[in-house]
Amino acid sequence: MSKLSVSLGIDRTKALNVLSLVLITFLVVLSPKLKAQPTYSHRYSVDDGLPSSFVYRVFQDSEGLIWVCTDQGVVRFDSQRFDRFTTREGLPYNDTWGIMEDSRRRIWFMSYSSAFAYYDLTKRKVHSIPNPFYSNELTWGIIDGREKGTFAILSEGTHLALRSENQTSTPTKASQINKADLIRQVPILGKYADDFVVQSLYENIDFFARTSPALLPDKWKEQSRYVRTVLLYPNQTVFGKEQSITLYNGRTSRTKPMSELAKSQDEKLVRLSRIGESGLILVVTQKGHFVIDQNLNRLHIYDFIEHLAINSLLIDREGNLWIATKDQGLLMITQKALAVMNIVELQEKSVSVITTDASGRMWFGTVNGEIYWQDKQGVHRLALNPIYPAKVNRITSLGPHHVLICWDNIYHAIVPISRVNNRPIDLQELDHTKAKRDTFLATLHPDKAYLFRWKSLKDFCPMNENGLYIATTYRVYQLTLVNNHYQVLPLLSTRRTFSLAINRKKILWTGLATGLQAYRVQRAMDQLSESVINLPTKFALRGPVYDLSTDRHDALWVSTDGDGLIRLSDGNETPISQTLGLTIKDIHYSSVTDRVYAATNQGVLLVQTTHHQPFRYSFTKLSLKNGLPSQEVHSVYEQLDTLYVGTNKGVSKISLSDENLPTRSSAPVLPVRISLLVINGRSMPIRNRYELSHSQNNIGLEFIAPTFIKNQTLTYEYYFYSKQQPDSTWHSLNQKRVKEFTDLDPDTYTLSIRAVDQNRTVSFRPVSITFLIQPAIWQSFWFRMLLFVCILGLLAGLAWVYIKWKLKRQQGMMRTVLTAQEEERQRLAADLHDDLGATLSAVRYELEHRHDNTQRLLHLLDHVIDDIRTISHNLMPPEFDRLGLRAALEEAVQRISQRAAMPIELIIFGTEHPLASDVELTLYRIALELLNNVAKHAHAQQATLQLLYYPDQLMMIMEDDGIGYTLEGNELKMGIGLRNIKSRAKFLNASLQIDSRTGSTTTTLSMPL
Repeated sequence: MSKLSVSLGIDRTKALNVLSLVLITFLVVLSPKLKAQPTYSHRYSVDDGLPSSFVYRVFQDSEGLIWVCTDQGVVRFDSQRFDRFTTREGLPYNDTWGIMEDSRRRIWFMSYSSAFAYYDLTKRKVHSIPNPFYSNELTWGIIDGREKGTFAILSEGTHLALRSENQTSTPTKASQINKADLIRQVPILGKYADDFVVQSLYENIDFFARTSPALLPDKWKEQSRYVRTVLLYPNQTVFGKEQSITLYNGRTSRTKPMSELAKSQDEKLVRLSRIGESGLILVVTQKGHFVIDQNLNRLHIYDFIEHLAINSLLIDREGNLWIATKDQGLLMITQKALAVMNIVELQEKSVSVITTDASGRMWFGTVNGEIYWQDKQGVHRLALNPIYPAKVNRITSLGPHHVLICWDNIYHAIVPISRVNNRPIDLQELDHTKAKRDTFLATLHPDKAYLFRWKSLKDFCPMNENGLYIATTYRVYQLTLVNNHYQVLPLLSTRRTFSLAINRKKILWTGLATGLQAYRVQRAMDQLSESVINLPTKFALRGPVYDLSTDRHDALWVSTDGDGLIRLSDGNETPISQTLGLTIKDIHYSSVTDRVYAATNQGVLLVQTTHHQPFRYSFTKLSLKNGLPSQEVHSVYEQLDTLYVGTNKGVSKISLSDENLPTRSSAPVLPVRISLLVINGRSMPIRNRYELSHSQNNIGLEFIAPTFIKNQTLTYEYYFYSKQQPDSTWHSLNQKRVKEFTDLDPDTYTLSIRAVDQNRTVSFRPVSITFLIQPAIWQSFWFRMLLFVCILGLLAGLAWVYIKWKLKRQQGMMRTVLTAQEEERQRLAADLHDDLGATLSAVRYELEHRHDNTQRLLHLLDHVIDDIRTISHNLMPPEFDRLGLRAALEEAVQRISQRAAMPIELIIFGTEHPLASDVELTLYRIALELLNNVAKHAHAQQATLQLLYYPDQLMMIMEDDGIGYTLEGNELKMGIGLRNIKSRAKFLNASLQIDSRTGSTTTTLSMPL
């Protein structure tokens, strides 16, 4: 470490003293500012994963990752986590102060020269190369020789060439090779390496002069002893001496003394250091630090680092600034915070007014009465005599040639714009208070400035290009300046006026202690004066109105005491809820962007009108996190897409382009990096192509696109392309950084992943990986053909079995139908034989033997007729199609009940549903079969037939108290009647249930409707 301190131009004792002083300064001055920017800035410490708070160097590799070198090891940061590299991971030493990446994507670490270490970005592994010529020295620079290998330049004049060709590395002393070959690589240092210490080149200056004449002045050898640092670029060289910095491009040179660049005359240069690839240069002096560009111009935007104890800076590809400190770890300030420019000339000034004049020149007024104006050369103070040390309330244009300035609501000055320069301006005082009847007339000299005294002047607003409306506590006046004639005329009387505004419709609004009052201004006939008409207002505000502003929609914006910002339009009040409870000190409306700005005690509130009728708006707040020096804002003004914010600690210029408001970022999206790849649960090394077996078909990935912008929201998209499914559509993963693919079929897959920011900016290099999954033997073409033939044969066999079963079933159904028909014929024959045949035989006998028994014959004939009617009714009830099921059942129950001399009750319940004729006929046949069974075989005393209609089913229940059905074992003996009932129930797709026991038999038929 002693050599490191010497190389920085500071011995150990002095370094400790300076470090203590800088630490106190940092904690007192800078720390609050950094802590006040939590959204855009961050401090990374040991608690976040840094090995140490002493950071040497910050570096960004080609993948966008941040590398941090400390005295206790190296860490890599991907915006989510720190990966640590120490001697455990292969580094020769933990104390590492330098880092660079060569053309072969290897990260080299600079430490003690006993060994050289690098991290291979492709293989993701640390490699260490021992140095056989170890001399206990420090590696200060690595030069990428591309085709000739990688060279290491050591401090104290020793050079070592490290050739690394064909994946082999062999250290060689520079004395054993031509030193010119080593020196010729020096110009590459400016493009690929970081810093260079001139002391290591003193003995080889002559080689510089011969090999790189375009980069070295003619008198380099004579002047080299005074040079503290040299930075070599492809087309120019920067030399740093104690008292000056010189830029040389091979033809001309430019020199700037340190007294011009630094804030004090006696600051001396210690060293120069590149700030990454930004082209900016860090200047380290004995008293602090500052930043210059390659044209040797000091950049004041970085002046906040002046008293910070730092080792180096980096500006990454997103524009963020990384600060490697000696005691505070790693600080990061984003591009948005850096985009806020604080006007140096107004630092620590409490600025109360910001505006422009007719020529577009910016004006600033402070609470101490000072006036500043700005042109292309910078900000200048307006030297007025006498100086009135009171708060500047208003500054505005009065015609095209004058500016009106108001102090403390008492004095106002009229200054010709032609007199605005760096010379003193004498003010000639005039007193309005002595005017009679509040009318004041004066003729002004065009080149003189005047100071006027008023009584409690409160506010003014433009009347026309040559005049203003001016409000005092109890009156409103017209002030005009035409052809050097200054005139003040009273317009109206008011009650405790605080503010004034006028819209395009010539409605003059006055903000009073008790609310608002509106007046319509009318031009008088003489065209020199105006009159007003008092208008009734529809708005009832509770407190005093301190500020007013009108927009291009003729809406009125009001700031009140405690109610925040309110928009009044067409009789509607729209409070801006986000401003409740805030103290609003100034309202500014921009007609160009249709925005309203409110200066408050908590920053600037921006209200953007998105729709006028009905009124809708978007809201943005600018405060410390946006880089304001203070959240106590007094004034705000927009000009040319730039917002000027006046606070009690100076003025900030904020660009209103999309890069800053509201959330847009112009930074590029860094490439996606695969951090983990898992196949079947096993972590795999990261490659571009994988050949996998059929069982390795479960793939998981974890990836990230590094972004160090705290409010940057990245979403991820992927496409998974295969030959079988050629889909190249990008699918969104939202903010998920993990993707899994399971049970993949054998095929060739190409996976591509990219990152997209909220503005649809795509990462410039999507990551792509190819997976070739080989098919298994049983997934081959011939195996599939064999399987197809087997399945085809199986299907044919099943089809043959099914057809046979179906034919057998149809035969069984035909047999059942024929059997039922035959049984029906047998029953009909039995009825004819037993009933009708016996009766006819009796009739024949009577006719043969008894000729005188006429009554007996008539009775037999009646019986024959009844039997014929019964048989015919059993076959088809008369008028069944016309009367329906209900009438047929009633007739059948009545007939069988009379014939069997047994009471049979018919119950029909529910709403009858219309049924098909064949369904009704089948139900009738079943009911008739049940009734005949009970009448003939049950020996019952009574029976009941129920027909129950439900919404989803129809139930037929036959109950009797007879002897029940005959059993064969535990099953019913199926006679002709029961078989007929069962076959007909199957036709109706109905269920049949028989509960038979002695004294109670129930037959239930349930048919779905």
